[in-house]
Amino acid sequence: MKPHVQLKYWQIALQFTATVGLAWAIYHGTWDWLGWMLLAYFVYGFFGVTVGYHRLEAHRSFETSPAWRYLLVTCGMLCTIASPLMNLLVHRTHHKYADTNRDSHSPTVQGWREAWFGEWMERKVFLDPRVAKREVRARGYQLTHKYYVPILAAYAFGLWAVDWKAALFLYAIPAALLFHVKGFFNTFGHTWGYRNHETDDDSRNSWLVNIVTVGDGWHNNHHADPSRWNISERWYEVDFAAWFIQLIRRRPQPDRPKDLQELLRQGTKS
Repeated sequence: MKPHVQLKYWQIALQFTATVGLAWAIYHGTWDWLGWMLLAYFVYGFFGVTVGYHRLEAHRSFETSPAWRYLLVTCGMLCTIASPLMNLLVHRTHHKYADTNRDSHSPTVQGWREAWFGEWMERKVFLDPRVAKREVRARGYQLTHKYYVPILAAYAFGLWAVDWKAALFLYAIPAALLFHVKGFFNTFGHTWGYRNHETDDDSRNSWLVNIVTVGDGWHNNHHADPSRWNISERWYEVDFAAWFIQLIRRRPQPDRPKDLQELLRQGTKS
């Protein structure tokens, strides 16, 4: 079974487990575990997706120490939205072909169901391998992609061995919620909000998206210049991720190779 098919069924199993688990938790009033669940959601979503997967891995918008990078990428993997390689391939392709028929999660072109549940609908996701030439050849990316679901399963069963509630509230429910956060981000980030820049796509800025994604709501600012680690432009555009990145990024920031710098900027659509 191919890795993306394994991930689809794993995600569906997490959705069922999370639904039953939440119903059980609310019925029995296990509010302490629900508090731990919200903390896990924040750790995976903020450190893993917003900082690690998005600004560090997909866009290389800042440099940090190897220890921080491994920690952030590991948190990103535990979000269960995609392997590190697949995530950056899909996201960089999205930026290169934003809101065209080559953008696999554009709500304005593909529709909201495709943007939200595209990986489950067995359609072909368009990927441009040219956006990640070095990563596609890197053995670390290849291994974590090939064995992504087994890695997740080992983590889940490790938590289960300690306490089944830990597996439920510290992994299954947060991961299930973050799947829908990704769908929410793909959909509302390109349909609802205001624009500071007249980009060649439908990206929007939104306080609601910023709160739900813990820092990635200024999407129009981001599409105007994806290479920036701080995407806030107006005084009321609070960028939670930039506050943290300011603490861990290396100074001075090394210059990127020109080909990568150009790639990560919003280029001419083809």
